[in-house]
Amino acid sequence: IWDEKGSIESQIFDTTLSAPQYSEIKWSENRPGGTDILFKVRSSGDEYMAGAADWDSITGSGINPHSLSIGNGGYVQFLAELSAEPFWKTSTSTLSNENYVKEQVDHYPVHDFPRDGSGESYITGIYSTWIDDVEIDWPGAERMCTITGYVAKKNSYGQAKVTVDGMDTVKTLSVHVKVLKEIHGQAIVEENFVGVSPRNTGK
Repeated sequence: IWDEKGSIESQIFDTTLSAPQYSEIKWSENRPGGTDILFKVRSSGDEYMAGAADWDSITGSGINPHSLSIGNGGYVQFLAELSAEPFWKTSTSTLSNENYVKEQVDHYPVHDFPRDGSGESYITGIYSTWIDDVEIDWPGAERMCTITGYVAKKNSYGQAKVTVDGMDTVKTLSVHVKVLKEIHGQAIVEENFVGVSPRNTGK
């Protein structure tokens, strides 16, 4: 049976956790008759998915959450395989692809094509299927964002970098870095203000 196929492979998502316990997945979809959607999910401890666990295949509608068994690697990815079987139609009737082929074999020469009762030729049609709003859940501490940073310091200069959710800050006006260490009861303090020029403001 001739059919149309396609797949959607997601980017690799970093959970920022070393061993998340994945619980469930759900998605929104359009799945008319004659179409199908097969979801697959996997995880890995490597950001490039090296040594990833086997795909966990998920069948059925995405409206209700499905449980996951994909290991506990900190990186996760999904793959959706979409397929649709064509049908044949005229302005007054419809044939499945299987029945269309049977009509050709049973009643028509190889070079001819089936027609409906009025003599109108059948043309191919196909339903569209799609997915959207994929959600993969894992328990973890609730947070608005992840802020990370580092300081590079030498005798004559120092540098500081701050990222929010892995992205460089673009409109921070200044960053205050302070390091304090006690040596033999005496507090040694080093601090620095690093200015960051606003971007895309026209100023």
